[in-house]
Amino acid sequence: MNIQTSVKLSTLPTLPTVPNGGKGRLEVDIPYQAPDTVETRLGSIPGNFDTSSGYTKSETIRFEEGQKEATNRYGSSVEVWRAQPTYNADGSAKLKDASEHLVAEPKSKVTTPILWGLGGAAGGAAVGAIVGLVANFHPGLGAAVGATVAGLAVGALGYRDADTDRVKLDWQETNIVDHNLTGYHYRVTEDTKEVCHGVGKDRRCHTETDDYEHRFSALIDEKVVGTYHQPVVVHYKEKK
Repeated sequence: MNIQTSVKLSTLPTLPTVPNGGKGRLEVDIPYQAPDTVETRLGSIPGNFDTSSGYTKSETIRFEEGQKEATNRYGSSVEVWRAQPTYNADGSAKLKDASEHLVAEPKSKVTTPILWGLGGAAGGAAVGAIVGLVANFHPGLGAAVGATVAGLAVGALGYRDADTDRVKLDWQETNIVDHNLTGYHYRVTEDTKEVCHGVGKDRRCHTETDDYEHRFSALIDEKVVGTYHQPVVVHYKEKK
């Protein structure tokens, strides 16, 4: 049985402070203890393939005890790999020295309102065009008005969001997990295409089956065998 590996938050070193009360910029390398892992082959699942005929379905296939290998009807398979933790003699997950390069910087009061405004303008243009059609005036004019109004309003919200954004460094507790391949999910979907003939009023279209896609995805159970703390950049809001 694996013994849980964990580091107490109180024993972690104090992290550097972002200058200017979280409104400045800080670029720093932070050392910490990370899980010692090794890429491990867990087994294999069937490879994807297509057929010209078939039917849609979805099912879950679980491996029998000890069996972790599977192929499709053509003998094709895909290997499944994961980064597995290594263990100490007492069964606890090993940790190793690591370093994280962090750049802490609040949102820009220049680019954030622009990005927010563009998104708002796109939505406003769609709404404005619809209103224009309903109100019986040119949808292009409605779209322009809607884009302008929404863009300015949402852009102002974006400026507010950036103006109150602050950053700091913090320790984030993260699970160390051991992976176990338990089976796979098998799904068959019908891939269709639209086929059209004729032009103008004589144009006729119908849907045809192109093929059937057989897709497989691994089912992996994760067991938490410990935790560690990694340094991260955290954004928070300054109350005004």
